[in-house]
Amino acid sequence: MAHEFCRGKVDGDDSCLYTSFRYVNDIRESMNNTRLRSMVADYIRKHPNLHLSAVESEIEKHNLWGDEPEIRALVMLSRIIIRLVYKTKTVQGEYAINILNYGEDIESFKECVYILYDEENKHYDPLYLINKQNSDEKLTIFQRNDETVSELLGTFIREQLHGKK
Repeated sequence: MAHEFCRGKVDGDDSCLYTSFRYVNDIRESMNNTRLRSMVADYIRKHPNLHLSAVESEIEKHNLWGDEPEIRALVMLSRIIIRLVYKTKTVQGEYAINILNYGEDIESFKECVYILYDEENKHYDPLYLINKQNSDEKLTIFQRNDETVSELLGTFIREQLHGKK
């Protein structure tokens, strides 16, 4: 295959989910983490079913990061599915990988992005495809039912994350 998944590296700060999300949505230049946090907090404030109302002030203060309500808010704000590749270490010391699909139940969302969450390090990184012949060619947004992308992700999980799906 001409493409392969890669793991981007973002700072290990309290904004790694937001930075990863901005990367995979190619909005790094047009949106900063503070603005994105504010939008997420506003969305959660207006949709109390996502979380307790006290949470939005914690998000804006950078005291809370990367929680499920924030991911769900990012999905709804961007109208794009987030496929979270969740890596965790088992009791036996092996890595287990689960793919959590946020927004998959909304038929009108036709595209998806991939973000890796490393549970052991409590860290998010963006996932994207590169062209093996031209590493400057990066793909970050995919059609929701693209089987080739699913196969490439499986290869990445086995070879790079050494995990079992």
